[in-house]
Amino acid sequence: TRLHAEGKPEEIVRLLHRAITKCAVIIIPVMFFLLAMAPELMRLLYGSSYSDSAAPFRVYLMLLPIRTVTFGAVLMATGNSHHVLIQSVLTLVANAVLMSFAIRALGAIGAAVATVAVVYIVALPYLLIVFRKVLKCSIVGLFPYGSLAKTVIAGITGFLVAFAAKGVVQSRSDLLVVSVATVAFTVVASFVLWKFGLVSPPCI
Repeated sequence: TRLHAEGKPEEIVRLLHRAITKCAVIIIPVMFFLLAMAPELMRLLYGSSYSDSAAPFRVYLMLLPIRTVTFGAVLMATGNSHHVLIQSVLTLVANAVLMSFAIRALGAIGAAVATVAVVYIVALPYLLIVFRKVLKCSIVGLFPYGSLAKTVIAGITGFLVAFAAKGVVQSRSDLLVVSVATVAFTVVASFVLWKFGLVSPPCI
C-alpha cells in the first residue's frame, strides 16, 4: 500500500518476484510430488475404492502454479479489490458453461478439466491485464522466470526419483511406498533447490 501510494510500481514488482519465488519453492515441488504419488495417496487416505480419484486430483494439481502469485493481496493493497469480484464472477459464469459441456464429453473428470481450463483461459489473462495496468509493467516482466524454472527442475528431478522409488520398493503397502518416496523426493528436491541457491543448508 505504501509503495503504491508513493508511486513506486517497480518496487512492488520486485516484492512480487520475491514473494512468487518463496511460494514456488514450496508449491511447485509439492505439486510434482503429488503428481507422482496421487494413486497411492488416494488409496492410503480414502481406501482402494478411491484409486480412480487420482486422475481428477492430478488435473486439479495444475492449479497450484497459479497459487504462487498473490493476485488478491496485490489488488487489495493497490486499491483495486473490485477486480477480484469481477474476476470471480467471470470465472463462475465461464466455469458453469464449460463444465456442462466437459462433463458430457469427458465424464466426471470433465469438471476438473473445465475448472482448470477456465482459470488459465479466463481468470489468469484478466488478472494479468489488470496487473499490467496497475503495476505499469509488461506481462512478461511480472514473473521471475529464472527462479520459477529452477523450482520446476527441482520438482521434476524429485518426481523422477519418487517414481523410481515406487518401482524399487514394489510393496503392496501404500504407506511404505509413500514413506520411501517422500524421503527420496524431499532429499533430492531440497538438494537441487540448495544448489540453485533457493534454500539454505538448514532446510536440507
